[in-house]
Amino acid sequence: MASKKNRHEKTDKNVDQGKAAENQTSASVAPAETKKKTGNGLNVFLWIMIAVAIAAAVLGNYYFSQPATLQPLYIRIALVLGCIAVAMVCGLLTTSGKKDARGELRRVTWPTREETTKSAIGVAVVVFIIAIFLWFSDVVIGFIVNLITNV
Repeated sequence: MASKKNRHEKTDKNVDQGKAAENQTSASVAPAETKKKTGNGLNVFLWIMIAVAIAAAVLGNYYFSQPATLQPLYIRIALVLGCIAVAMVCGLLTTSGKKDARGELRRVTWPTREETTKSAIGVAVVVFIIAIFLWFSDVVIGFIVNLITNV
């Protein structure tokens, strides 16, 4: 009986400590909530800027590719990359962007120099093999088309 009573007393103490901790956290959350509310307008503005930048990239690329307004390719590329850069910066400035980016950086397991070197060599070899395969396929298909068309 005594051991059951001690367990209940310990449980009651833990519950009381938990309530005290909740009261302390709720008191400390109140200023954070006011910060969140004041920063909420900025977040909405930033998300609107992200949407506008992405829309500008898509519509600008489409508009400048039309025959009447045909622009050099480098202008279209600069427009799209600039709009994407604006969207990325705005995304990083949002509250969730800052918090998520920091959290992800904490969880990253960075590769060693040896792992990076081996991976880079592996990627280079695979790209070279695929390039040779595509070149060979192009030559074979071109030869077959020439046979069929007799050109």
